[in-house]
Amino acid sequence: MLTHKDFAAFVASRPVVVIHFDADWDEYRTQVRAKMLKAEQCLHEFAAFAEVDCDVDDDVGKKLGIANVPSVAYFRESTLIALRTGADQDIHELTELLVNRRAVVVETSPSADATHRYSEGS
Repeated sequence: MLTHKDFAAFVASRPVVVIHFDADWDEYRTQVRAKMLKAEQCLHEFAAFAEVDCDVDDDVGKKLGIANVPSVAYFRESTLIALRTGADQDIHELTELLVNRRAVVVETSPSADATHRYSEGS
């Protein structure tokens, strides 16, 4: 489970990073976790996957403009490429698009800055 203390280092650790933002009370938590696990099993050599519990640490979510869970943030080279909210998303496919550089901006929620570069001081 990531926190604001290790988030920037994790995002910088691999070219493609996928992070699931959720909370214990979220009814879609299990569904999104299963999609994350499937994507990680297939793409672990090319991308890093993690989770942030917004009830435990909401600092990162606030910085990225996350207002609802579940949300999944997709980073390439420490830059937020897409922020998708809701359980109805194909995490594997979106990650594969980023890994293969077939997507520049996949889709973002209205509150997210699609070109936000995440670093410790962001």
